[in-house]
Amino acid sequence: MPRARDGEREARRKHRRVDCKLLAQDGESVERSQVETTDGRAAPEESPSFSSSSPKDSTGSDAEDPKDFKDNFRRIKARYAANRPNDAAQVRRESKDCCNLTVETEFCDIDDGSSRSCKAQKVALLASRSVVSLASFSDEKRIRVCSGCVIPSKGTTDTAKILTSATLVRVLNANNSVIPDVKIKVCLPNAHILDGSISMVDFHYNIAVVEVKYDQKLPEAILVSDVIKRGAVLAIGRFYDHGGVMCAQGKLRKEASTFECSELLVSSCRTTMAGVGGPLVNSDGHVVGLNFYREKHTPFISTSVILRCLKHWRKYGEIIRPWLGIKYTPLEMLPIRVLERCAYAGKDG
Repeated sequence: MPRARDGEREARRKHRRVDCKLLAQDGESVERSQVETTDGRAAPEESPSFSSSSPKDSTGSDAEDPKDFKDNFRRIKARYAANRPNDAAQVRRESKDCCNLTVETEFCDIDDGSSRSCKAQKVALLASRSVVSLASFSDEKRIRVCSGCVIPSKGTTDTAKILTSATLVRVLNANNSVIPDVKIKVCLPNAHILDGSISMVDFHYNIAVVEVKYDQKLPEAILVSDVIKRGAVLAIGRFYDHGGVMCAQGKLRKEASTFECSELLVSSCRTTMAGVGGPLVNSDGHVVGLNFYREKHTPFISTSVILRCLKHWRKYGEIIRPWLGIKYTPLEMLPIRVLERCAYAGKDG
C-alpha cells in the first residue's frame, strides 16, 4: 500500500508538470506556467497548481523548498517588470513635458472573425487609406483628438485638405470660438506626423477643414452627394497615439439625434470620442457622412450637407444660411401620428 500511495503521488506530481517548460536563469529554474499568465501579468504567488508538500517526497526525489521558490519567483518577476518594454512610451507622439487633457479611447468591433466582420474589414481597409488622426495643442497641452479624411482639393499637389469636426479646435468652455494659439498635428496612415493649419471652420454644422503640406499625393476619399437612407455602414477613425485604424459597423436608424438638430442622421455604430470627425462609409467604402459621438449611437451629418457647405465656402468665403422663418424635418424623422395627418389631410371622412 505505501508503494501504491507513493506511485499515486508521483503520478500527480508529473501530471502537474505536463506542458510546463523550465526557465533557467542565474542557475535557478521555475516553471513557465508559474512565472506569468497568458495575458502577460505575473501569476499569483500561491497557485492551486503549486504543491505544498515537503522538500522531499517519500520516493526520495528532490523538490524545491517553497520558501526558496517564492524568493526565486519574486526575483524573476522583478526582472521581467524591469526589462518589459514600455509600449506607451514608444508610441507617445508628444514631448515628455506635454500634458494631455484628452480621454479618448479606441473602438473596434470587426475583429470577431465572423463573415460579416470579414466583409467589413475589406471595406474598412479600402476606406482607411484616406483616414487620418488629428490632435489640437495649446500651451504644450493636448486639448482634443479627432479623426478625419482627406477630401478632393483643387490647386497645388503638395497641399492636402482634411475634413474633420470643428470640435477639434473648439474652446473647452465655450460653444463657438476657436482655441487661442491652437496648433494642429496630423497623423497620416503611414504614422508620419505633419503640422496642419485651419482652412475652414463652421460651428453651426460642426465641420472644419485642415490643410497639410506633404511631398506625396495622399489618397482622397470619395464623397457621395446623395442622402443615404438605409443600409449597412461603417464608422471609421484613426487613433492618434499609435496611428492604428478603428472601425465600428452598424446600420442607419430612422430616429432623431439627441443633439436636437433636424439635419443630423443616426447610425447604430458604437464609437468613442476618438472617432469624432471620422467618415461614415457605405458598403463601397464611399463617404456618406461625418461622425459625431453619443454613447448609444453615432449621429452624423450627411455629405450632401457637407458638399454644399464646401461649395459655399469656395464661392463666398462663408456658408450661406438664409433665414426664411421655415423649419423643416425629413419625412423619415416624423412620428407616425404626424405622418397620418399629412397622409389624410384634405380628405373627407
